[in-house]
Parts: sequence; C-alpha cells; structure tokens
Amino acid sequence: HSSFIGRASARNKGRISRYLANKCSIASRIDCFSEVNTNIFGEKLREQVEERLEFYDKGIAPRKNLD
Repeated sequence: HSSFIGRASARNKGRISRYLANKCSIASRIDCFSEVNTNIFGEKLREQVEERLEFYDKGIAPRKNLD
C-alpha cells in the first residue's frame, strides 16, 4: 500500500488513488521512452502528488504545471 493513500482521509482515498495511478502511468512512459536516465521527472511527479494530497486535506490549491 502506498503511503500517499494511507495519509488520505477515507473520503479522498479513491481520488488520490486515481491521481497516483495516473502519475505512475506517466512515469512509466517517461521511463520507457526516454533516451537519458534521470530522476527529475519522478521527483516532480512526486511533488505534484504531495501537493494534490494537501489540496484534498487542507484546500491549498496546487501549482499549475506551468509553474
């Protein structure tokens, strides 16, 4: 079980599960098709999941991808 899902409230477990699955899918595609091995994308995706978890918990709006 993911610690992200464990930290979410019962009401938001489904939401964060879907969001995390989407980010994992993106990460696996980057991993598969990238020419250069780097962890920068993984770190950014993890930050996005953390921000989304805060949004569901406290209502703090996450940054846009443009930021």
